[in-house]
This record gives sequence, C-alpha cells and structure tokens, in this order.
Amino acid sequence: MNEMLKIHKYTQAMEKDWLNCYMFAYFHSQYYDEMIQIKPRYDNPSIELVAIQYDEILGFLDVEIEREEGQFCYNGIGKGGLISFVGVHPKSRRQGIATKLFEECIKIIKEDYALEKLEIWIKEDSVLSTFLNSLHFTKVKQYYQIYLTTDFFDKYVEDLPFGITPNLLIGNIEQEDLKELVLEHAPEQTYPFVIYEKRL
Repeated sequence: MNEMLKIHKYTQAMEKDWLNCYMFAYFHSQYYDEMIQIKPRYDNPSIELVAIQYDEILGFLDVEIEREEGQFCYNGIGKGGLISFVGVHPKSRRQGIATKLFEECIKIIKEDYALEKLEIWIKEDSVLSTFLNSLHFTKVKQYYQIYLTTDFFDKYVEDLPFGITPNLLIGNIEQEDLKELVLEHAPEQTYPFVIYEKRL
C-alpha cells in the first residue's frame, strides 16, 4: 500500500468527493442500482472514515452506533455498530485500503465507544464474504429480499387511501416463508442477503 494514503474522519466539505468514490465503488458491484446524490446523515453517533491519497478519496467506511442494545442490530446481545457503507474505488482495490479503514474504525470504537460487536448486512457476494471472513466476521443469518409486482397487491392487499396505486413492493423474507410464497406467488426478483457479525 502506498505510504501516502491516510485515513481521515469524514467532514461535510468532502461530500462531493465522497459521492464520486461511492458512485465508482458501487456501480462496479452488486449495488449498482443503489446510487445516491446526498451522503446520508445519522441520527445516532457514527464513525465516518475516508481513505485519501493525493487529495482523492479512494475508500470509505460508515458505522452507525447503537444508543442502546438491540436498537437496530440483528443480534440483540450487546450494544453494536452497524456498517452502513463501505467501498473502495475500483482502481485501488486489493491494496489493503478496506483493511486499513476497518483497523482505524476498530481503534476508534475501542477508544471512544463500549461496543461488543460490528454488523454488516450485504447481498450474498463471495468476494466480500471472503474479505469479511479474513477480518473474523462470521455469518449469523441469511434472509432474502424480494420484489413483488401489482398482481400481488391485487390478490392480497386492500385498496390504499388517497387513490394510491402500488407498482412494486420490496420486502425481506425468511427462507422457509419464501418457499411457501413461491408456491402461490413467485416474486419478480429475489436476492439472497447475509448478516455478518464481528465480536469486539
């Protein structure tokens, strides 16, 4: 890894460059359909880091911190942090940038927060899964995200107020429930998701 690369805390002045890195990182991944125009803000405490080399953001990592145990992490045992965003510009991958971001993040957690775990919810991805395993994350749950179209609403949902006509429903479902759903109404699209956890 180039010694000129440094990890910094994100500031709002970096938003344009952050979004540029996000666009390249996510477009060249399974998350190509999740483009954003404004960097999300957090109601809870957060750790927001960027990897910068020659004034260019090449990687980023956001972690939102629970105020109390079980606020939004899947495994309610111990207060945790949820990884909201992580990515590296395609031109700079396999150079240890993501590892360096995680190392700095864990250092901050140990110094400033009494957390017992980190969680990340991802689309099933062998490359990312291998990377998470190398950081001692373990798989704790699998579920599916499904897309259902108008004929599902026609069959199962009563009329909505204000004349709203639904076009698409996106939801999460357990594997056993998905098997039953498919027998009656196959989803338009189905994506496997995995929750990984790292104990701290």
